[in-house]
Amino acid sequence: MATPWKLPDVGEGDVVGLVSDTEGDGRVSFVGVARVVARGGLRDQLERLLRHRAEGVDRDEGKFADILCIIDDHGSKPALPSFPLPAPAKPLMPPPESEAPAKEDAADEAAEAVAELTVEDKGEPLTASEVSTLLSAALMQTLALLSPSQLPLPSSQLYSAHILPNRPAYIPPERRDDVVIARSEWKKLAKWMKELNKDGIIKTKETKGEVVVTSFDPAHPAIQAHRPFKTIAEDDTKAAKKAAREAATAEVAGTTVNKRGARELAVEEMWKPTGSGVAFWEACGFDHPANALKPAFDAYVTKHGLVGRDFRTITIDEPLAAALGKSMSPGDKVNRDEILRRLRNGVGWSVSVGGVVKKGNLQPVTMCVKTRQGRKQVTLVSGLEGFGVDIDEFADELRRLCAGSASVQPLSGASPKLNLKEVLVQGNQTKLVSEALVARGIPKRWIKDEGKKK
Repeated sequence: MATPWKLPDVGEGDVVGLVSDTEGDGRVSFVGVARVVARGGLRDQLERLLRHRAEGVDRDEGKFADILCIIDDHGSKPALPSFPLPAPAKPLMPPPESEAPAKEDAADEAAEAVAELTVEDKGEPLTASEVSTLLSAALMQTLALLSPSQLPLPSSQLYSAHILPNRPAYIPPERRDDVVIARSEWKKLAKWMKELNKDGIIKTKETKGEVVVTSFDPAHPAIQAHRPFKTIAEDDTKAAKKAAREAATAEVAGTTVNKRGARELAVEEMWKPTGSGVAFWEACGFDHPANALKPAFDAYVTKHGLVGRDFRTITIDEPLAAALGKSMSPGDKVNRDEILRRLRNGVGWSVSVGGVVKKGNLQPVTMCVKTRQGRKQVTLVSGLEGFGVDIDEFADELRRLCAGSASVQPLSGASPKLNLKEVLVQGNQTKLVSEALVARGIPKRWIKDEGKKK
């Protein structure tokens, strides 16, 4: 505080850059980033310091800022570029007359120095300190949005259902699994909760060996200074909605463009709640494409705090129990995969192929090779009706492609009432048949080669 006119008037909660005059020549180097935590910001802290000095009081003013990161704080310490410290646009106080004005180009030189700084991701794992900082940010995000009526909550449930989903979305996807309590400075959730209780952010009590969060202080400076950010949960929800939206809007005359740029039939599985499951799916939002069923379920159990400590176990509530069937009761703890399997089996399915919606599950086009009359092989193709393929026309096409005979016959083993047919082609022609089907726009994932059969 010896030269307050060189310091900017920053408020509590502001993010600031840190510089160091390592050579004592007035030139400084950037060394890191911090968030101001001093009550009232730098101006109030300066006023308190001056008042205490005038009163002859020697008092430690406490922590001014929380360090967010230090440049190159690992391994060897390279020399950092230096530059003249530019005068702040809004200093704490006017400079004395004896203080020479800063050079006009000081700000430009500082900006150039900042532009030359680079941040390289060398693949180092997150440190325990960095993990702790990210979890703390997720906690502040949680408490800033959490309703006091949702408490009390077991600390494990607060952690799994609220803190983890509220981790910042700017964490790279490949690093998100590292941002967990076990890799933090606390190591144990109970230790972290007790520390937060001591700081006055939350209030806890211990019940049957587990820490329970009973309340929190929304007026705490750490919560008040929090700036909202995009969370991992929001990122996942946005990605799921984008996928569903693209699937719905990318169709052009019932087709989509695959990764190779070729047109193919747009095939979309859809589901709709039925029977006792309607109440549960109404709470989630329904009539989703198949790939949105799991995100809808995940969002529901997270919102209602049903996720267990290990993330694999779900505590059943009343709407979910009704959707799962009579064998389930509210309060039961069931494996997540088993619940998803039952939910998929408990909804009504339909499928859109090329814009035409049909009830029931779609079966793939199947191919198999059978041996008849000694060593003579034939290729059988079935399931073409589901994709709107004219079977007689397709048989004619295979005659030309295979330079051999191809015929149409009733599908073996199917009821005559269904009027299902299959194409029989001489020889092992699975490669040519597959290419012909893809050329007609049938996606490869819907073509099944069953190999050779007797």
